[in-house]
Amino acid sequence: SWVTTTSLERNLLQHFGITYRNFISDVDLRVNGKKVEPVDPLFLTEGFKYFDLDEDRAMQLEPMIFQVKDRNDRSDIGTVTVRFSKLPVTFARKDKTKEATGKNANPRFSVMKDHLGLIFLRAGRQIDVVTRNPWTQFQNYDRNWNVEINFSPTLDEEFSVTTSKQQIVVSPRMWDLLKEQGVLRAIEQMRKDLHHERLQNTKKQEHSGKKVSEAVMATSVKFTSDQHPEQTSSRYMESQKRLEEEVNRQVRDKGLTPEQTKAQILAEIQGHPYKVCEEKVPGGTFYRPEQIGGQFIVWLNTDHPFYSEVYVGPESTPRLRAALELLLFTLGEAELNSGDDKRLFYQTERQGTWSNKLSLLLRLLNQQTGVDDSKAMNQEISEQASIIDPQSKVLIS
Repeated sequence: SWVTTTSLERNLLQHFGITYRNFISDVDLRVNGKKVEPVDPLFLTEGFKYFDLDEDRAMQLEPMIFQVKDRNDRSDIGTVTVRFSKLPVTFARKDKTKEATGKNANPRFSVMKDHLGLIFLRAGRQIDVVTRNPWTQFQNYDRNWNVEINFSPTLDEEFSVTTSKQQIVVSPRMWDLLKEQGVLRAIEQMRKDLHHERLQNTKKQEHSGKKVSEAVMATSVKFTSDQHPEQTSSRYMESQKRLEEEVNRQVRDKGLTPEQTKAQILAEIQGHPYKVCEEKVPGGTFYRPEQIGGQFIVWLNTDHPFYSEVYVGPESTPRLRAALELLLFTLGEAELNSGDDKRLFYQTERQGTWSNKLSLLLRLLNQQTGVDDSKAMNQEISEQASIIDPQSKVLIS
């Protein structure tokens, strides 16, 4: 598929640099007169290409070495060495504050993309990147961790090595041995670590300044025929009650006078009429709307799977988060602007059907996409029969 001289040269330089990375120091390998540079797809080897492309560095985990024994006499017949690396979430980015898409993807990205899977080497020579396995399915966010499995030629039978040395088919026995040695546990831990890092990175980037969705909501008021939130009578009365409660709470916490406290809160509200906040409510709804004076707040429950798997999940982007916030602002305003009966409907659906069923559906989605969460999913199913919402104390069936 590399049909031009330029693309053929560029791709062969990288392909040979990866395939023969452990031997290039001993030979002079060239493509069209250009010397091949070694490339470690785990980005752990100092002096190799892309190792120090920028300030980001790969993190090496403890390697594994184990002997494979003969099925009959239990003698050692070969050695398997496993290396692990974990890459920062910003590793493939030029501008570290933006996603690694389009022109913002640095040269590391193509290597990471081509090595989404388990990397197999035979006596130091890379043969294949295997994605099909009995453990899990690989997603795009798995590009930020790597597993390299290097085996002795005496184990060719366990890996179904072809004559051309182009493909690997791992035997069931070898999959079991790799799992017993802890390879799957290491993968699961790297996934958890990187998910936590993505959450922290997202919060760090969005911590300062007004969110895009908040600015859009503030701007949208002049383009809609709906009344301003403060002018809806029932909502206005409730918002003033919440304002007084917030003033009293801050007076107790900060020790200021009620007048000083209320002046500070009103100044914050005037400059920030729409706001997205976070709270941790185990078993609670995935979001809840609240009106405090002239400020409309959407609270996101960080304990609900919607937050961890969708809002700041592996496929999340700043635009997706902004769009989800706008959706919840819209639902929240509809709820708070409704009459008593309709508002009760919104509250019941939000506390029961929407939040609980969404949690169940995300578990099922994980199962369908290869994320093994069956234990949690079964627990979620059993809880659907009768759930008491911790805020409303209403039994939901």
